This record gives sequence, structure tokens and C-alpha cells, in this order.
Amino acid sequence: MMKRLKDDCLAEMALGAMVSMIALILVSAVLGGLLLGLVEFTFAESKQHASTQSDSLNGLIMITTVELTELVDPGDDTIYLTFEFPYLTDAIADEDIVYSVLCDNGASVSYNSGNFDSATDIFGNADDAGALDFFEIGQMYHMEISLSGACDIEPNMSAELVIAMEGGRVKTVPFTTGSNPQIGDSYL
Repeated sequence: MMKRLKDDCLAEMALGAMVSMIALILVSAVLGGLLLGLVEFTFAESKQHASTQSDSLNGLIMITTVELTELVDPGDDTIYLTFEFPYLTDAIADEDIVYSVLCDNGASVSYNSGNFDSATDIFGNADDAGALDFFEIGQMYHMEISLSGACDIEPNMSAELVIAMEGGRVKTVPFTTGSNPQIGDSYL
């Protein structure tokens, strides 16, 4: 009798373990199916976004230098900018890229703005506005940005260079001039 009771207890434990194992397999199968469906949905959505994305959205600008090149008190201050477009899928016109330099003058914010019409490749003259009409992938460019008028470089001034491209990409470079701004100061 005792042996039979012991065998019944072992059988109950084995049956419980088997039911638990079957439940774990079923739960794993359901969760696996849900995860697979989620991954499939994610890839399908990314494919749809990739096919509707415009070429110029790949034109993320990479800025390598922002430097003070001319400092006149008060007057025509100039910053020098070098940049490239490492992810372009098609050439982009120089008028399709604009900049604004926002300067905090204490009580108000002033700005200078323009487009990249004066940019040239790295071997060109940055003062020659007609030298370049389109930017290509993998080339380095440079230009000078005049801050004459509203944005005059002053000690301890906070400013921000904002570059916007047609298609929605925007790059911002905040900088502070420090207590003694000098020609050659780098703001990156």
C-alpha cells in the first residue's frame, strides 16, 4: 500500500511537470509569434519610409570648423566655416541651404542670415560667390559668414549658428565667445 501511494505521488508530480512544460511551450510559441509579427511590421514600416524619403533628407551637413577670422569693434566680424555632405544621394543647390547666426544681446536676440551661395570647394576662394552652384557627396567646402549689422562679436556673447537644408535637416552649433574673443578662436 505504501509503495502504491508513493507511485501515485510520483505520477502526480510527473503529470504536473508535463502540464507545466506544455503550458511553457504554448506560451513561448505565442510570444515568439507576436515578436516575429512585431519585427515584420517594423521592417515593413521602415521600408515604406525609405521609399518615400526625399533625396535631400540624406544631406546631413557635417561641420568641421567654425572659427573667428575677422574681429572689428564695432563692425564687420566674420566667421569661417568648413563643412561636407557625406550622405548625399544627389547634388544639392547652394541656394537650398541657408544659415542664421542668432546672437543674444542681453535684452534681445538679433540675427544675420543668408544662403550658401558664397561657398566653394576647399581649394577655391571663399570670397568668390559665383564659383559653385551645387554641393556633391564626399567633397569638403568652405565659406565665410559676415556678421555685420545685427550680430557683432562681443565678450561673453552667446550665439548659435543654425543651418537648414531644403527637405528638413537642421544643424545647430551653439557657441560662446569667451571673455576675450580673438581672431583664430574656434567655436567647435
